[in-house]
Amino acid sequence: MKALSIAIALLTGLLIVSTLICGLWIHSRPEPVDPSSITFHIKIAVASIVGTFAVIVLFLVQLNKHGF
Repeated sequence: MKALSIAIALLTGLLIVSTLICGLWIHSRPEPVDPSSITFHIKIAVASIVGTFAVIVLFLVQLNKHGF
């Protein structure tokens, strides 16, 4: 369970960082952005949020399991 929590946390962190970098890059471009690109990045952002909640729940379960 601990390895699963760490793996999900790392994947979620990677998704958040890539969303931020790509979002800032899209925002800084002077030409219009393709709508499919925006849709793709929204999906990554939603996956990041879901992953963050999953990590929080998994870590809370581990804390509760160990009596903290």
